[in-house]
Amino acid sequence: MVSEKDIKNLREINRRKIRYNLFRIRDGQHEFNIFNLKKYIESQFQSGMSWPLFTFSWDVGVTDHIKVVTFEEWVIDGGRTDDMGIKIPSAFTKQHM
Repeated sequence: MVSEKDIKNLREINRRKIRYNLFRIRDGQHEFNIFNLKKYIESQFQSGMSWPLFTFSWDVGVTDHIKVVTFEEWVIDGGRTDDMGIKIPSAFTKQHM
């Protein structure tokens, strides 16, 4: 279980840094576990979610950058894709970059 203090600390990290660390975890290059990020993210995995599928079948939310979301939830949360299908946050969201 991840402590409330760790969750609070994770919320203070901007989305870009959270995703940077998630890519490192996915690629096996993360030497330390910043505020139990890996454990917290894994606790939100739904059926079929895994680290190799990060950014393909799941990502973190646009407005809640430590919440695991599917592509459909991403769009509902305000995300969109560019012409090449790359997920980008909407200009109308309140995300912290």
